[in-house]
Amino acid sequence: AWSNEHIPDLDDDFLGRLDIVYRGDPLFSTALREARGTMQPDMAMMAEERDTLAISAAAAAAMLGAADGPRIAVMEVQGWDTHTGQAGRLERLFTRLAHGLMTLREGLGPAWERTLVMVASEFGRTAAENGSRGTDHGTGGLALLAGGAVRGGRIAGDWPGLSRRALFEDRDLRAVNEYERIFKAILIDHLGLDPAFAEDVAFPDSRAL
Repeated sequence: AWSNEHIPDLDDDFLGRLDIVYRGDPLFSTALREARGTMQPDMAMMAEERDTLAISAAAAAAMLGAADGPRIAVMEVQGWDTHTGQAGRLERLFTRLAHGLMTLREGLGPAWERTLVMVASEFGRTAAENGSRGTDHGTGGLALLAGGAVRGGRIAGDWPGLSRRALFEDRDLRAVNEYERIFKAILIDHLGLDPAFAEDVAFPDSRAL
């Protein structure tokens, strides 16, 4: 394991949660609002945060591209818990993600044609915006597959839609495609793992998925 991450003093998620806690207290909510109004973004920190995934992707590419290197790498990207100000934050995050993927592609060189990348989140978001111009934790999400080993340019699996009737509990994207199915397909079809091992050991009791 290797990390280039740093722990910031404050981030938008922390401030958004604090805003929810203080919402019913006039004194604290006013103080927090005034304090946030005086905060100026640290451009150097923002630039460093944008570059963190690219640095990790470059390191992963160097190891994966080596003849005696590993076959699998996992990279983590923080900041997707967008309870507040989602539009601007997602624009920065998607730019950072795209830059990281391109860095990985360039670093792998010819090995990219044999590479499969899965981008997934551990939680979904609600279908509707909240009062802080963000979204709260939800049920359904999405996964992205990229790389030279992927037949891309298409949407795979079922898409339930975002109509009121299609939503889960009237608020969330309905989860209809299991992550386990995607991971198993990668393990079996791409990495050549024995199907029985993938279904009984890697993902126990998943044969029905």
